[in-house]
Amino acid sequence: MSYLDRLVDEQIRQAMERGEFDHLPGSGKPLRDLDEQRRPGWFAEQLVRRERSRVLHDDTLASLAERRIAFWRAPTLDALRELVIAANRELAAVNPRLEPDDRIELVDVREVVAAWRTTRA
Repeated sequence: MSYLDRLVDEQIRQAMERGEFDHLPGSGKPLRDLDEQRRPGWFAEQLVRRERSRVLHDDTLASLAERRIAFWRAPTLDALRELVIAANRELAAVNPRLEPDDRIELVDVREVVAAWRTTRA
């Protein structure tokens, strides 16, 4: 066993003693698709899909942040509702293209309207 192998084993042992591996997501559950036959390059395809999803997620969040700024500038309640509906349409179009963990929750019209009204009072 090389020095590097011993070093890694020692770090893993210490982490286990500190409980760093306790309660990890999926702990005690079988690995998903373990028996599935995979095509060559499957890992790269998954990696690209996850990275594309992450980039689209981040871009959509940036767009949503700009839209949220526009919410506060809406001159009327009807204009505000139209802005929120447009934001939700964008999210509804993007979410199916995102990985499940990257999906973005739709904007709650009632919450936005209530907050907008408090700033106008």
